[in-house]
Amino acid sequence: MTRRHLYADLAAVRVLVSDALGELQRAVGDLDDRWLNSARNRLRDVDATLVAAAGGVHPLTRTATEVVAGFLVAWGTAAAATAIGFSPAWVIVTTVLVQLLALVGVYFALNRVAARLNARRLERAARPVRPFRVTMHLPGRLVAVPEPLFAARVRLVSAALRQAGSKNWRTPWLARMAVADRSVIRIAQADRQLCQAIDMVEIYLTGREEEAA
Repeated sequence: MTRRHLYADLAAVRVLVSDALGELQRAVGDLDDRWLNSARNRLRDVDATLVAAAGGVHPLTRTATEVVAGFLVAWGTAAAATAIGFSPAWVIVTTVLVQLLALVGVYFALNRVAARLNARRLERAARPVRPFRVTMHLPGRLVAVPEPLFAARVRLVSAALRQAGSKNWRTPWLARMAVADRSVIRIAQADRQLCQAIDMVEIYLTGREEEAA
């Protein structure tokens, strides 16, 4: 699957999750309930996970940036320490410490760049999405909330299979992709969060049904 198709799928799921959050808000407002609060938190987590699934900075670009930054920092630090008059041993120690600190900074900086890049990718790929209709025999307006969530799960599964490629749909290959491909890992994580959100909404609805009985 091309990156453009991956971004389109992830953007579509974001729209569905946003619809579910909106429907949840319209149905219960700011009602303080542990199951509803947990469902809200899971749905917000899903959005962040989907953004992370867009791939971020290419591994080669990340590696090249870290190598170049590490070299420049090491060279500059060694030159400065030598000019100050440090002994060879202290030049080495100072250079290593400064380089490690610099690489940590580069790591976090690249993560921020990746997050912003992913968000822009998904925003550009966003299209109107019509949720699948799923009939649930539960009371109240909240019956509409799981519908876009089930649709989001269907879209996530399709995205994961397309990302893996039709040649790798056998179980061993899918299991390998689930631990080797960063996008598939994030998609699986988002699917788990969606399942948890659906379960929590249904637990709340079941409790309401039992109270009404």
